[in-house]
Amino acid sequence: FVLFPCLVFFACNVQRHVSSSSATPTESLHADDIAASPNRQPRRLLLVHLANDLGILALLSFSHLLLPVSPHSPLVRLLRWSPVEAAVLHKWAGRLAIAATGGHGALHLAGAWRRWIDRAWHPEKERHVGLSFWRGYLPPSSCWKHAAADRASLDPSRFGHGCPREDGRCVCYDLFVNLTGLLGLLALVVLLVSSVEYVRRRRYRFFYVMHISMAPLFLLMATLHYNRTILYLSPSLLYYAATALPTRLQSRGRRRRRPRGTRILSVAAIPCPTPRRPDGAVLDVVFAASPRAAEEYRPGHHCTVRVPSLSLKSHPFTVAAVPGRDDRLRILMKTAGPFTTELARRFDAADVDDDVDVDVESPVPPSAFSPPTMHIDGFRGLPHRWHRHDVVVLAAGGIGITPFLSLLVDAASDRRRAGSSGRTEAVELHWTCRDAGLIRHVYEHYVSYILREHAGDGGGAKDEFPVRVTVTIHYTGPAHVVDPLPTVYDFESSSFDIDDDTSPMMPSSFAVGARTDISRNILHFVTYASIFSLGLSSLWIFAARMPSKDDMVGRIRPLIALTFLSLGISFLAVARVASVSRSDDENDDDARPLISGDTYGSFASPPTEGRPSPPFDAMASRTAGNVTYRFRRGVRPHPREVVSSLKGARTPALFVCGPKGLVTSLREEVRGRESEGDDCEIYEEVFEM
Repeated sequence: FVLFPCLVFFACNVQRHVSSSSATPTESLHADDIAASPNRQPRRLLLVHLANDLGILALLSFSHLLLPVSPHSPLVRLLRWSPVEAAVLHKWAGRLAIAATGGHGALHLAGAWRRWIDRAWHPEKERHVGLSFWRGYLPPSSCWKHAAADRASLDPSRFGHGCPREDGRCVCYDLFVNLTGLLGLLALVVLLVSSVEYVRRRRYRFFYVMHISMAPLFLLMATLHYNRTILYLSPSLLYYAATALPTRLQSRGRRRRRPRGTRILSVAAIPCPTPRRPDGAVLDVVFAASPRAAEEYRPGHHCTVRVPSLSLKSHPFTVAAVPGRDDRLRILMKTAGPFTTELARRFDAADVDDDVDVDVESPVPPSAFSPPTMHIDGFRGLPHRWHRHDVVVLAAGGIGITPFLSLLVDAASDRRRAGSSGRTEAVELHWTCRDAGLIRHVYEHYVSYILREHAGDGGGAKDEFPVRVTVTIHYTGPAHVVDPLPTVYDFESSSFDIDDDTSPMMPSSFAVGARTDISRNILHFVTYASIFSLGLSSLWIFAARMPSKDDMVGRIRPLIALTFLSLGISFLAVARVASVSRSDDENDDDARPLISGDTYGSFASPPTEGRPSPPFDAMASRTAGNVTYRFRRGVRPHPREVVSSLKGARTPALFVCGPKGLVTSLREEVRGRESEGDDCEIYEEVFEM
């Protein structure tokens, strides 16, 4: 999608310049270079052309860079890419761009170094021997004084002393081009180093800060370096602005109107200790959802969570439905990094004031403390495409079960989708987990719900529940373990009323697929079309009046114009949404009263000393209607067993979410079956704890 067309374009340019190098004029070479070595003119000119071709290749790659990672991207939705597939395109576009930029700078540097050597060793040019090579990258003070003057950079008299040119016709523009190119390359090197997998996973804050600081710096330097840079980068920039600015402005406006953020109903801290993290846990955050959020949510969606007291960065988490409740949603997050660890600490019972009398036999009273402010925005990502396949196998490891919880409920009770499904015949889940507390939590809230709902269906209910659901849990933890029950913080109690400062989670009005009919998408369409059409029109005017290559300040004007144009259109669109749909978007908490329930009734009495062994006796294998549940202890399934149900299916699919080893082993097993003629689509998501 990126590499092939860009490399073809580069190869064509190289072939054209190689074939015509002998007949090409030499105006682009320095006069002293021509006089010193006339036989080297074609080779040096070819070197310049190759360097510039690499620069154009870098710009072509950058023109694709932001398309796959733009939030709420229509292109990603249209092409049905998963976030992982979109990130792969972004990474390869960036790698190609950085490699081409490095080659562009290296070839120009080689040519400049060779010219400096020639001048240094020719007796008739002895006055150049003491000249520093790096002076070519540092414009003298006189150039900075007149940098903003019109065409001043072409006036040799402005240069000052120390001109390395034989004819004395040094211009400031030459040095500014070198300086901006060097700074842009350094910014890309920092981006490359901070994007290494080790840094990205273990130092995510450093990775994020470097991206939001170095990327604008490179954009500015590239625009100053080449007067047509903005023409190459404009499609990607306009696309990112049209998808990101309206949603972010709307989210910021909602945060100002509701300073306490999204209404958190309850939080359960599920102990999941490991040898490496004895205090490990999984947080189950249940929050209120507006009617529109319940309508638009689909299994596979994720949202972003921002806690201002912990981090200014929003963190993505998969959203799961709460079975039987359409006024709330759930997020399961494992304490694996600084953000989730500190968030869990904020909910720790030890943080409750000492003056508050806490009864360990009941949930922590909501009056003891208030939850940290959490702003939850969404939805993002693609819904799971399980309806396109007749047999679906779900493979999860540990916390990777989260994306499949809502899918299981939908597959087992397909009443809502009875008219739109029909292709899927069977859904089989294999979940491998060593955390007894997490297994028990998922069983109580999802597996037992499915079994309970279908306990009396029997075989005659196949027409009503056409999908055969099989759930297999593989417990791989120790046989005997202290398993304390979750600590529950119930903020839904009437004694803790924050309704005036919080609101249910409201999806963005500008998210892709947020509206279900054409009339409700008109404003969304007009916003996108206005940013693109007016932005491209502005660029057309700029291209028709292209500033001369020495007018470096004039190159920034279209970049500034596009920024303010996108911000203005986005602000008007957000203001229009707020004025027309205020009752629908901002007061959804009054449209449906929140119903207090006993969702956490079975976890209301956590003894502090724990239990001697996991309470798995009540989780024995059984069948209810079209739902089959199996529980296995101490057995890690072989990849062949996991994918065995795919054999003989017409359109099979494997959905896998877990550690890299699990994903790799299953992918290799499926690829081996494909070599035997069994085609299968794989949807994978990798994480490492």
